[in-house]
Amino acid sequence: MKINRIPTYLAIAPQIIKHDIDAIKTAGFKSIICNRPDGEDQDQPNHSELEVAAEHAGMQFRYQPVINTDVSSEDVAQFENYLKSLRGPILAYCRTGTRSTILWSLSQVNYRSISGILQLTQAAGYDISGLIR
Repeated sequence: MKINRIPTYLAIAPQIIKHDIDAIKTAGFKSIICNRPDGEDQDQPNHSELEVAAEHAGMQFRYQPVINTDVSSEDVAQFENYLKSLRGPILAYCRTGTRSTILWSLSQVNYRSISGILQLTQAAGYDISGLIR
């Protein structure tokens, strides 16, 4: 499991599995946001399996599926709400981490400069410069 920190309160990861939950908790995360729809791939775990494991480990879990990179303003507002309301630090994941990174980036446009957002996402291993258009 690869965890990519963006700001100190949020990290992004590609798909996690049930066995990752203990390591996520040990790494200090208090909450998980799933941005990957169930059934996107046959071999991915269902979010409810991960939710049960996370809650059993004492973490909060939110399921906010986003289809590919088709991110709506409602998706961004909900993600921002989760960032404000969930216990941190928070781990958000999807298939590769890109959707979660896009959600975070769009949720930050009123708080950070575009260049600052791009620097943070690039440092975390995600190039979202194409989103600027």
